[in-house]
Amino acid sequence: MRAIEPQSRTTDEIVADIIKVIDGGPAIEEYVRALVGACRFLKDFGPFEGNRKANEEFAHDMIKWIDDGRKLRFPKHGMVFEILFGPKQDASDNSPERLHAVAQQAEANYKDLSDRMQVLRQRCELIIEREVGVHGSVGYLQVSAAIGARGLCEKVGAPLAWSSSTSTYRMVAGHLYEAMGQNVCSVMRASSSADFGKTFARSSRRADRETDRALERACKFIAERPLIHDV
Repeated sequence: MRAIEPQSRTTDEIVADIIKVIDGGPAIEEYVRALVGACRFLKDFGPFEGNRKANEEFAHDMIKWIDDGRKLRFPKHGMVFEILFGPKQDASDNSPERLHAVAQQAEANYKDLSDRMQVLRQRCELIIEREVGVHGSVGYLQVSAAIGARGLCEKVGAPLAWSSSTSTYRMVAGHLYEAMGQNVCSVMRASSSADFGKTFARSSRRADRETDRALERACKFIAERPLIHDV
């Protein structure tokens, strides 16, 4: 028997369902529409968080680069430090006051750079510690849907109730997963038609249960995990 192709829903339909789930109104519609649009666009570009092994290797390399830079010592004589970090100098003004101002600005700029590099190093450590990324491409669409659902739920104040298939969090994740071309919800609606027969209906229910379990695992993983922007 030839497999039945699920019917894809439009962006408007998915947006309307998400707004209904979160009990939102026109104020949140623009955000939801952008989120659904991003899911449709980004599904072909791999996981949002990238590959875990590649991320870890890059973070280690970045930390080494930062640490090596900290070991550099400026020449004892000359104004290399001021030339690198000071403001653009006016060759016609070499007064003591001007040179002092240049030195002060160079110190401030260097401190700003050092602070930024420290934050960068901390974020690299978090990438390693929290194992950011997925293994290959397995399950990354479910994880991406869960990330989008978490962001929306936090925006509207909905709890991240990952264990309930009827929670706002899980239902939004399901709709975003559908927006990525997976047609999670439309398969079940289509299977109610008598034309599909009992065999296809049973098959659809089995497939939906497997998909729902995968979404539950992804939602649990994302709900229990601190996000990188905490730093």
